[in-house]
Amino acid sequence: MRAKIAGFAVLLMAALLLVAGTVLAAKKDKTAAGKIDEKSMSILRNMGAFLAKAGQFTVKVHTSYDVIQESGQEVEFEEIMKYAVSRPDRMRIDVQESDGNKRVVVFDGKNLSAYGERQHVYASTELPGTLDNAII
Repeated sequence: MRAKIAGFAVLLMAALLLVAGTVLAAKKDKTAAGKIDEKSMSILRNMGAFLAKAGQFTVKVHTSYDVIQESGQEVEFEEIMKYAVSRPDRMRIDVQESDGNKRVVVFDGKNLSAYGERQHVYASTELPGTLDNAII
């Protein structure tokens, strides 16, 4: 059960990071400042500024990752994530894993909700405000 909750937490964090590129990129961690490539940070800031001005956008992400089993064998997993953002206070993330499992995260300006189809898990919490407020 903890793995399922952790999966939702990772999904939620990925969504919030995507939406909040400008906010997170603008705040520099003084201890890590020397380790960050400034060209990469500039590209990230420009992307975040572009998305912040867009108002509405959708992104479809195809990801894959390997999990090493105890036997040493690597198993590859894939996901398709669809992000739909409508600023200032709407977001939906649909995730479909390679095995058919589906998850959904929705922010409607009042609540943040997550649902896992296979796990039959639904969670919701009050979170009034904008997307930017939700991540700060």
